[in-house]
Amino acid sequence: MVVLACALPLAAHAATWFFSTQAKSNGGTITSPNMTGQRVVNGPIYHSYTTSTALPVTITADPGFSIRDVVVNNVSMGAQGSSYSTFVKGDADSSSQSVTASFAPALLSVGAQSSGYGGSISPSYFGNITYGTTLTEARTFYITPQSGFYVQSVTGVPSGATVSPSVPAGASQRVTVTFPKGYVFTTSIAINATFVSDKPVIKVSLPQSALVGVPVTLSATHVGGPAPTTYTWTQWSGPARAQLVPAQSQATVVAPASGYYVFRVAVDGGSYGLIALTVTDSTGKAARTLCEFCHQAIGIGTPGLFRNWSASAHRVNSVSCEKCHSTHPAKPDTSVCSGCHSDMNSHPFATGGSACTVCHNSHSLKAVIPGMPAVHFNNSTSVGYPASYVTSRSDCMDCHRGNDQNAAIRQQWKVSAHGATTDAAWRGRDFKTMSGCVQCHTTTGFIAYSTGKVTAAWGTASDKSKEVLACNACHSDIGTGAIRAFTPVKPYKDDSYVNRNAGESNICFDCHSGTKNGKSVTALANFGNAAFPDPHFLAAGGTLHAQGGYQFAGRSYAGYSSNSHRRVGLGVNTTAGPCIACHKSSASGHTFTASVNEACAGCHKDSLTTGLLSAEKGDFQNALQILRAQLDAKGFAYYSSASPRFAATNWGSGQSGADRMGAAFNYAFLRSEPGAYAHNSAYTKQLIFDSIDVLHNGSVTGSIDTALTDLVSAGKITQQAADQVATYKNAKTSCTTCHDPAGAVSGTGTGSHVKHASDGVGCADCHSQTATGATALVPGTVTHINGQVDVNVAAIDVKGSFSYGAAAKSCSNVTCHGNGAVTMTWGQGPASCESCHVTNISVVDGVKATDRSLFPTSGHGQSGVGQTCLSCHDSTKQHIGGGNMLLPAHIGAQNIECNVCHNDTDLIPYPARNNMKTHINADGTASNCTDCHDPHGTTNLSMIKTNILGRTITYTNDNTGLTDPVTNQGLCQVCHTQTKYYRAGVVETNHDTTGCLGCHQHNAAAGAFMVTEKKQCDSCHGYPPAPRVTSYPVVFGTMSNWSSATFEDYSGGGGAHLVGAHVPQNARRADGWANCVMCHETRYHPVETSDITVPILPSKSHITVAPQYRLDNSFTIYSGAKLFDPPARNVTGSCMNVSCHMGPSPRWSIER
Repeated sequence: MVVLACALPLAAHAATWFFSTQAKSNGGTITSPNMTGQRVVNGPIYHSYTTSTALPVTITADPGFSIRDVVVNNVSMGAQGSSYSTFVKGDADSSSQSVTASFAPALLSVGAQSSGYGGSISPSYFGNITYGTTLTEARTFYITPQSGFYVQSVTGVPSGATVSPSVPAGASQRVTVTFPKGYVFTTSIAINATFVSDKPVIKVSLPQSALVGVPVTLSATHVGGPAPTTYTWTQWSGPARAQLVPAQSQATVVAPASGYYVFRVAVDGGSYGLIALTVTDSTGKAARTLCEFCHQAIGIGTPGLFRNWSASAHRVNSVSCEKCHSTHPAKPDTSVCSGCHSDMNSHPFATGGSACTVCHNSHSLKAVIPGMPAVHFNNSTSVGYPASYVTSRSDCMDCHRGNDQNAAIRQQWKVSAHGATTDAAWRGRDFKTMSGCVQCHTTTGFIAYSTGKVTAAWGTASDKSKEVLACNACHSDIGTGAIRAFTPVKPYKDDSYVNRNAGESNICFDCHSGTKNGKSVTALANFGNAAFPDPHFLAAGGTLHAQGGYQFAGRSYAGYSSNSHRRVGLGVNTTAGPCIACHKSSASGHTFTASVNEACAGCHKDSLTTGLLSAEKGDFQNALQILRAQLDAKGFAYYSSASPRFAATNWGSGQSGADRMGAAFNYAFLRSEPGAYAHNSAYTKQLIFDSIDVLHNGSVTGSIDTALTDLVSAGKITQQAADQVATYKNAKTSCTTCHDPAGAVSGTGTGSHVKHASDGVGCADCHSQTATGATALVPGTVTHINGQVDVNVAAIDVKGSFSYGAAAKSCSNVTCHGNGAVTMTWGQGPASCESCHVTNISVVDGVKATDRSLFPTSGHGQSGVGQTCLSCHDSTKQHIGGGNMLLPAHIGAQNIECNVCHNDTDLIPYPARNNMKTHINADGTASNCTDCHDPHGTTNLSMIKTNILGRTITYTNDNTGLTDPVTNQGLCQVCHTQTKYYRAGVVETNHDTTGCLGCHQHNAAAGAFMVTEKKQCDSCHGYPPAPRVTSYPVVFGTMSNWSSATFEDYSGGGGAHLVGAHVPQNARRADGWANCVMCHETRYHPVETSDITVPILPSKSHITVAPQYRLDNSFTIYSGAKLFDPPARNVTGSCMNVSCHMGPSPRWSIER
C-alpha cells in the first residue's frame, strides 16, 4: 500500500504539464482551452493538462489594432497582422508551455499637401495619431497662398472637420481645416489643397556656382497662372559685366571674373525672380564655398561627402554639386546619371527599376554604399551564422540578369525558403564541407550534381560564407528562365526505386524525396538494438510517388498510378509537372507557396476551396497527433529538436520490431512533410491508420476503434480528436463527399440534380464510365477528376443512339425523357413566376398574365423593399381562373392587402409610408389603393399607374408632376370632375400647381391629402414678406421694426411691404389680417383661423385695394409682378388712383 501511494503521484506528475496565456495589452484577445476571448484585464491564466493532444491557440486583434508580438515559449514570433494561430503541446520535450500576445493600435497617417505651386500648408502632418486617438483640443491645418495666388480647392476633408472660409477663397486669403476637440481618428486622412493664380507666376533656379569663362545656364519655371509670353533677362549686379544670352525661360551666362553675380528675370504680368551666381576659378572652391560650408557646419548630408567627391572623377571633370542637385531640397534625380553616363544601359546585368545609387555611391565609386541589404554579405564567424547571397563562389550576376521582370522574381524568391538566409536548411551546418549534403544545401553543389552527379564536399571550414539556393541553381539561363534538365533519379540509398518522369518537376525530386524510406527499416537485422533511421525533411516526392513511407507486410497501398495528382502539370500543352504547377502558380510565383489555384481548378472546378483544403489539413494534423499519442503510449517518444528523432533502440524482435520502428518512421516522415494530405491523400491516410492499428493491435486489422477508445480513456487524446479522426478515416466514401449540394458548379444541388435524385436516378445512371454507384468508382477510370463533365448514360436507360451535347447541356435518346422522344436541356428547371410574367408575357386560355417586368426595379421587389411574389400571393391557390390569389392575411377589409404592411411600423419604419389614408370618392366612399397604384411597379414614381380612367399619366417629379398644365388631366386632375379646384380639363388660375404634397400628405390625420393644420399668417410667408434686393438698406427683425418679417421665397415677392405707410413697423403676427386689408381685400383671401384649405391667391390677380382708399373704382390700377415666367426678369407694375398714390407709383419690386 505504501508503494502504491508513492507511485501514483509520481505517475500523475509525469503526465501533467502546464499551459499559461496572457494578453499583455489592450487591443485583442487570446482564445485557447484556458479561456475564450482572454483580454488584458483577465491577467495571466494558468491551467494544468494531462492530454498529449496539441491545444489550439488563436490570437485576434480588435478592429484598428494589429498584433505587435506573439511570444511562444519565450520565443518571439514578431508582428503578425490581424490574426495568428498556433498549437501548443506538452510532452517529453517540455513540461510547460506559454503564449503571450501584445497589441498595438494602427498608426494612422494624417497629413496635408498641396498640388503644384503657389502656397504652403502648416503643419504638413499630425504626428503620433493612432486608431482611436481622440483630440483633447482642436487641431488645425493652415493653408496659406503666396502673393498673387488663392486657394482653389481643398479635398480629402473627412466628415466632422471644417473648412473655413469656403473655397475658392479670396486672393491671398488663408484657409483652415480644423479638427474639433473630441474628434476621433479611425482612418488615415490625406488632405490636398490646390492653389491658382490669375497672372503668370514663375519660380527661378536656386543659387549656382560656375567657373570663370565657363558657360552656365540659368532658368525660370512657369508655376502658376496663364503661361507667360515673354521673359526679360538682365544682370542685376556683379563685379564685371557678364555675357548674357537670353532664350525665353533660360539664359546662358559667361562670367569674365570671380565674384558674386545676381541676374533678374521678369515675365509679362509683373512676376520676377533673382538668381545668384557664385563664380570661382576652381570647381573645388565653388563646391566648398557654395555647398560644403553650410552642409558640413550644420551636419546636413552624409559625413565625408565632400571628401568622396574631391577624390572622384566628378571633380576632375568639373561636375559640380548643382549639376546633379539642381533644386532644394537637394534630392538627387535617380536618372540624372544617364545625362553623362550614356553607356549605363550596357550594365553587365539587369538592374530592373533600381537606380544607380542603390549599389553605387553617387559621389565616388571608391566609397562603400551603406544601404546594401545585409543578406547580400555576411562577415559573422559565430556559431550558426546565417547564409548570404554573395559568397566565395557566387557574385551579383548569379541572380541579376535578364529583364525587369526578373527584379520582381527576385523579390518573390527572397521571401521563399530557397532564399531564407536564416533558415536551418542553410545556416544549420556548414554544408559546403559535408559530402552528401552539398547537392541540396548549396548552390554550387546543386549545379555539380545536376551536371555530373557529384556529391563530394567542395568547401573549407575557413571560408565563413554559406550558400542559399540561388537563381542559377535551378536555372541554366537566368535571363530566359531556362530550367536545368534533370532526369529521374534513385532517391533512396536502400531502395532501387527510380522516380517517375515528372517533366520539369524532376528538378525538385532530387532534394524533396527524402534520403531514406521504409526500405531503410526493413534492411535492418536486429531491431532489439537499432538506431532510428531519419527519413530527412520535406520529402514531398516520396509521398507523391507513394514510396517514402514504411509499408506494412500484406497490405496493398495506393501507388503512384492511382494518385490523381501525379498528372498535374503534365497536360497536352505543359511539361511543368506537379511541383511547379502547384507551387509556382501565377499567384505565388517564386515564393513557391502552394494555394488553391488554376492548376486545381482544371480538375476540381469550384469543388475545392481554400476552406475545404484547410479543413483537410487540420484533419491530417489531428491524425498525426493521434499517431504520436499512440507511439507515446507504447513508450516511443518523439523529440522534435534532436537527431535521431526517436531515442529508442529496442523496438522488439522480428517483424513486430520492424513494424514498430516502421510506425515511428511513418510519423517522422509525415511530420516533416506538411503537404502530404494534398500530395497523396489516400497513401498518407493508409500510412497513418495502419501505423496506429499495428501499434495497438500488433498487426493491421483494419480497425482503430479500440485504439482511439483506449487513448481517450488514458487521457492521451480528447474525444473530439477521436471523433475527428474517425470522420477523416472514412472521408470521401461517397460522391457527395466532394460533390455536396452546396457546390456552386459541381454540387449535387445545382442544375437538375435535385430533380433526378428525387426520381431515383443515381450517380452511375448518368456517369456510368466514372462510378459504379454512389460510393465507388469504376476501377481504372480515366473520367474522374479530369477537368470535364463526362455524361455516359447506363446502357439500360438508352433508347437508340444516346447523345449528350456538352456545350448546350442537352440529353437525347434516353428512356427517362419521353421514352427517348424528348431532348432535355440540363438546368432548364420548372416554371417560375418570371416564366409567364416577364418579357414574353403569357396568354393562357385567353387570360393575359400581369406584366411584372418592373417589379424588381420599381415595384415591391426594388432595393429597400425587397418583397417577392410570395410575400403577397398564395402559391397553393388556383393560378388561373380562380378566386383571390392573395395570402389569407391579405384578404378581408378594403385595402387590407396594403394596410397589413403599411400600418405596421415594424415592417415599414418610414413615417412617410405608414398609416396611409384612403382617398374619398365623389359618393363619399373610400377608393381602392389600386385605383392609383400598381404594386408590381410602373415607370412612374410611387408605383403610380401610367393609365387612369383611360388617360395617360406621367408622374416622375413629386413637385411638379401632380398636375398637367397642358392637358389639365394630370394625376390630381383626372378624377376631379366635381371639385372646386384642379378639375379635369379646366385651367387652374387660382392656385399654385407645384409643391402640393408639402401640405397635402397621403397619410394626413383627417384623411388622404386633407390639410388640417392650423396656420398663422406667417406660416407661408413673412409677416410681412421682405424683399431680398433693395435700393437702400432695409433692416428688420427687431423690436418695433417689422419683428416678424422674413424673406419671401421667390424673387420679387417681398416688394415694398417694408414701407411704413404700407405695413406699420410695429406690426406683429398676432395682428392677423388687420395689417393686410388695405391692399388685400378679405373676400379674395381665405382667412379662416381653423382650417386653411388653400394657399394665398396669386397676387397678380388678387391685389384689390380696400374701397375707402380708392379714388375711382374704374381707374384704380395695380400691375403686379408677373410670376408666370420665373426666373425671367418680368416687369413689375405700380399702383395708381388710390388715396396714397395719385399717379403711378414706383415699381413694386426693383428685382423685377
